[in-house]
Amino acid sequence: MANEISGSKDKIFHTRDELEQHLLAVVTGNNNKLLGLELEALPMNPEGWASTRANVQDILENLSNSLFSDGYSVEKQFGRRPSSLVSAPITKLDVINLGSFTMEPGLQLEIVSLPSTDIVEISEKVEIMQRHLLEAVESIGHSLHYQGYSEKFAATTKGGVRERDAEWNRFYNSNFDDTSRDLLKKGQYGTASTQITSDSGGSNFHEYWSAALVLEPVLALLFNSDPTRLNIIKESYGSIMPQQVEPISSAWKSANPKECIGKIVDRLLTLPVPFLPESNDGHPSWIGGVQTIQDYLDRDALSEFTLNNSTGFFYTAPALRNVLLGTIEFRSMDSIKSKSRKLQALRIIKELLYDDDNRRQLLAMFGKLDERNIINLHRAPALLQRATALELPILNNGTVITAKKAIQMVVSLLPGDLRDELQGKRFTTAARSIVNCDVTGTAGAVAGAANRHQIPTTTMFGNEPNRRFGNPFSQSLLPLI
Repeated sequence: MANEISGSKDKIFHTRDELEQHLLAVVTGNNNKLLGLELEALPMNPEGWASTRANVQDILENLSNSLFSDGYSVEKQFGRRPSSLVSAPITKLDVINLGSFTMEPGLQLEIVSLPSTDIVEISEKVEIMQRHLLEAVESIGHSLHYQGYSEKFAATTKGGVRERDAEWNRFYNSNFDDTSRDLLKKGQYGTASTQITSDSGGSNFHEYWSAALVLEPVLALLFNSDPTRLNIIKESYGSIMPQQVEPISSAWKSANPKECIGKIVDRLLTLPVPFLPESNDGHPSWIGGVQTIQDYLDRDALSEFTLNNSTGFFYTAPALRNVLLGTIEFRSMDSIKSKSRKLQALRIIKELLYDDDNRRQLLAMFGKLDERNIINLHRAPALLQRATALELPILNNGTVITAKKAIQMVVSLLPGDLRDELQGKRFTTAARSIVNCDVTGTAGAVAGAANRHQIPTTTMFGNEPNRRFGNPFSQSLLPLI
């Protein structure tokens, strides 16, 4: 869950209409065209195991000292002291005019840039933060890894020391069997991503959301060299907690912001809320049964504070995450170390989301796709066989569009210099495979994904309802088109 977000505990939403009107005002009021970048990394010891809680505290302390020595003003945030530490742990470092460093649930370390309209400025500040973080990690003899998933890290991390990290553990242990709990923890503890945050577009919010539904999977196919993280999150974690993970594709091609928000609220009301900071009754929200947003609304307990913090459990791609500010978060890319790749990703979103002509051309180009086609497109980067993913048919109604073709369509809209970068030597390994791929059967990829994480294929694709939370998807998400 993201850091605690402010919001009034006295402002209560009593009806769905009140909730929709509130969210509509938030998203239509944000059109500053800022971008933000969040970058997670995995700290490991010389044996390749996850750094311990004490190790991470040493890293954050050394990081704070290093930044201070370079003239930066640093403010530490502390959590409650667990038995494994001798003092209250540092959970976050806020660095004036630079950004922040946060400890994540699996002891991943996250760099968060300050939002800006200048993507070069964002990239340069993140590079400074990466350099200081690397120095702090290496000062204790450990190494820093930018990758989507590490099995060894997931198996050896003890998890974070924030109160919400303990809440996650209590929630998993009390509500799931061993197999499901293992999959959920892999998704939380062993993964690292790159997240890009955009503004919501004001009166064009519905266009922004539809464009983001296309861009999310394309960015993942372009920049992820290993599909394991998305396979775990979308196919495994998503089979257990689909309301948190599945794309809100019903909002595709919404006619206006009100219709789009209505579709998002449809999903939001089903969202399980495992816990809240400072729960009103002093207990996690799942005591006596997991609460959803609808449950809070029904008992007149949905405050602005509860709403704002609950969206931290929205892992859809794209996600409406910060409903205090009204931002859209792109979440499908693995952790990216390369400066050039981060710049490419930022620029793609800036060019195709914020430019009105480019965005509308993108939407027109994909105008034949329906909601099920969008779901197919989002499945492609989660398939373990890259060649199969690229040849996955997204649309086949006279006009054949594969995932590979979707990438080429998006790239064709980019400025020439960026297009040349993506098609040239600096194109990532994953993206270069678009040119040469040995296509195998989709059925093999489906079976491989199921076997990899030892879950039934029917559950993975939504044919079998989740016993505890239900599954809003009643049929296969990879139909034979």
